[in-house]
Amino acid sequence: MAPRLVKAQSEHRVARVSLRNTSSNIAALGGRAQTPHAISSEAIGDIRKPQNRSSNRDDLEEGFEMKSRRATSPRKNSKTSLYETLKRKILTLELAPDQDLDEASLSKEYGISRTPVRDVLRQLAGEGYVVIRENRGARVIPMTLATLRDYFLVAPMIYEAIGRLAVQNATPSQLAELRHCQEDFRAAVEARDSEAMNLENKRFHAIIGKMANSAFLMPSYERLEIDHARIGRTFFHPTDDRMEANLAMSSRHHDQFIEAIATRDEAAMIRLASEHHELSRKTMEMYVAPKELKNEANGRSAKQRQR
Repeated sequence: MAPRLVKAQSEHRVARVSLRNTSSNIAALGGRAQTPHAISSEAIGDIRKPQNRSSNRDDLEEGFEMKSRRATSPRKNSKTSLYETLKRKILTLELAPDQDLDEASLSKEYGISRTPVRDVLRQLAGEGYVVIRENRGARVIPMTLATLRDYFLVAPMIYEAIGRLAVQNATPSQLAELRHCQEDFRAAVEARDSEAMNLENKRFHAIIGKMANSAFLMPSYERLEIDHARIGRTFFHPTDDRMEANLAMSSRHHDQFIEAIATRDEAAMIRLASEHHELSRKTMEMYVAPKELKNEANGRSAKQRQR
């Protein structure tokens, strides 16, 4: 029994020395102190891989170049450019209502295949800028007597509902975004940049729409804002002192919208929504509303005053 015990103890000491030596060797290879139980998969991988630093560096550089090429892909940028450009041209009437949008021409102009062109057109159709008709392709959303009638009759109700919900649901980050947008709008007014005024005004009201956060109202509100931007372009081209005063008042209304939302003043927001729409309505009707629609709107306003 005694010799076997001595032999076992001796073997145990040899094993411990072997483990210590293995630990020291691994630490020396990896440049870090480790125990046999703490060897990471990373360290094992380092031991298995051939240490060809030049090759690794070339591989990394090639990988970065590939990522860079993907990040600046002309296809991606052209698709985004097509989307943004079509939106801007529709809102500013560079593309007329009901104008045909030819896939082949757009594909050639932006250097992309027809599949991404169709993707963009479908996206714009979903947002209300474009209508896609079977076997007839895509066209800019039209403006007809019927749509104008709907706009002037429905706009005040939708603006009031959106304003009420915006006061209730606005977040601090959205309010900060609205303030920044108002700075851009004010700068456009000072610069007399009518296109920028129109686009920044739409963005301002789009942010209020996001604040409202209503899945039911947003489709109607977004459609309303597209037509507001198109038929309201005259508002941002003032031709006399009265129109200049209205434009200045519109900017002050924006400041008051921000204040009403910041203070959760629902009554003030509803009043502003009505006043703001009325401010631009007369200017827009002067240029686009049919005579019978003007008479109907005037009659409705007279009845409301009598009440």
